[in-house]
Amino acid sequence: MNGVVKNQTYYEWLATQDDKFQDFVLGKERAKLFRDGGLSPTEFSDLQLDKNFKPRTLDEIRAIEPKGFEGVFGDVLQSSKIDESAIMRTDWGDFPNALIAHTKDTITTHKYYQKAKAGDAQSAFLLVDEFLSDDFVKEMGQSIRHYKDVHIVPVHAEEQQGRNKIPMAYALALSEILGVKMDLGIVQADRAYRTSSDGVGRLLKRVNFDGDVVAGRHYVIVDDVITQGGTLADLHSFIENKGGSVILASTLNGKPNSAKLPITKATLGQFANKLAKNLNTGGRSNLVMTSQNSQNLKQDTLPNKSTGTALTASEIRSLRQDLKEAYEQGKGFFKARRLQTSHY
Repeated sequence: MNGVVKNQTYYEWLATQDDKFQDFVLGKERAKLFRDGGLSPTEFSDLQLDKNFKPRTLDEIRAIEPKGFEGVFGDVLQSSKIDESAIMRTDWGDFPNALIAHTKDTITTHKYYQKAKAGDAQSAFLLVDEFLSDDFVKEMGQSIRHYKDVHIVPVHAEEQQGRNKIPMAYALALSEILGVKMDLGIVQADRAYRTSSDGVGRLLKRVNFDGDVVAGRHYVIVDDVITQGGTLADLHSFIENKGGSVILASTLNGKPNSAKLPITKATLGQFANKLAKNLNTGGRSNLVMTSQNSQNLKQDTLPNKSTGTALTASEIRSLRQDLKEAYEQGKGFFKARRLQTSHY
């Protein structure tokens, strides 16, 4: 991979890379527009973010630059709306640190963990009940008490070991103890299999979600364990891009230094080098982390497309039904712990 020369912008550098790399970084449609749309790197860069620094979808770019867009795609995309927004990463902004219930050590060696991870709901309920303290739940309640219409959304997904029930059990516990509602309709729409990846590798594996989001509703997103926060970032983006408002993220387990969700410059540097290795370039990526192209790298180097295997419509229905059945199985399990001072 070629290094960046002095004063070269990120997109000027990207223009010197091969098609395979550009497709991987930008997604095939956006990369084709980048190469063949008749736009300079600066013009293309200016189209990527709106005035609020929110990534534009391809439909929004087409509205601004119709000639270049249609010159590349012709009539192929005239009659179809490109729903890229569902997975386009949104900025965390001043989003608060994730709240982690148990940070002292890992829960992965607990006797209930493997069964819960493989899909046993009862094991998941027992695991969550053991690691979720009343003091932590009170902290959660204080964090959301000023918001109305709050729903808790667990990451419910097909994983290598099965349908992990820990996020669902954690969401159910918070729902019943705090007296807030739980959303049973949003599920992960593909298989990413992030568990065996290293930290930076998890950022490369984008996932999409499926389900209805109510515009203006406040959402708390939860998962079992946090490392780099890639899954939570994709769920956050899915909800925000569909009009919902994510107010908090939380996990049952994780290290304290994983609570900060925005990507750091150090992680971006690791990410760039990981890209070089994954694309078999054999070289080190010498990206210059200036204030200008650091923002570009953060928004655009992360793949805009899901890198998992998409579930079929019937598989998504089955996954959603599995979530509802597990919820029914556990309903009432945590109610004895309900906070008497619950705001809800």
